[in-house]
Amino acid sequence: MQPETHDSKAPQDKAALRAEMRAKRQALTAEERHALAQAAATSVLQSLPWKKAHSVGLYIAVRGEMDTSPLLQAAWQSGKQVLLPQCMPEGPATMRFMPCPGPEMLAPGAFGIPEPSYNYGMPEVAPDLIIVPAVAFDRKGARLGQGGGFYDRYFFRPEVAGVLRLGYIYAFQLVDHLPQEPWDLPVDAVCTEHGILWTI
Repeated sequence: MQPETHDSKAPQDKAALRAEMRAKRQALTAEERHALAQAAATSVLQSLPWKKAHSVGLYIAVRGEMDTSPLLQAAWQSGKQVLLPQCMPEGPATMRFMPCPGPEMLAPGAFGIPEPSYNYGMPEVAPDLIIVPAVAFDRKGARLGQGGGFYDRYFFRPEVAGVLRLGYIYAFQLVDHLPQEPWDLPVDAVCTEHGILWTI
């Protein structure tokens, strides 16, 4: 079953939770964002999956998401291949991960989010590890995304079936339970400023 590409049929509690979490993220000061991102990054950088990965799928933080700048800088400096999402124009909620050797390769994409500035004919790369943004995760790894379905569809692709998925959020975004649909694939672990919670 394919994931939905929009949020029009989502239960009201999902909409309310999205609004609540977005408001909490926006309420953080710049100093708080920096400190929390540094703490979360420390846990990731010390983890075995990060150390073993040759290529890492990351994201550029927008709308108050946990900042990935410390991870991006560490990956570039250590020689890991950094892969970032690029939204594709030809299908519903379709994205791919493309190499990004440095910030100079970024340009605004279809939604104004910085993306690797390759043309759409370039071959994509499957990462060894994917750092996953969300509005919320629960303790079993269920994810509440922005509602567009981009990550849902990507996770269903056979070439990334065995790739470890690590959720990346503030601790207040970790909840006890989220409703799941048949197309929802959980992450393997969730990282907050307090450390990594393994869900497998």
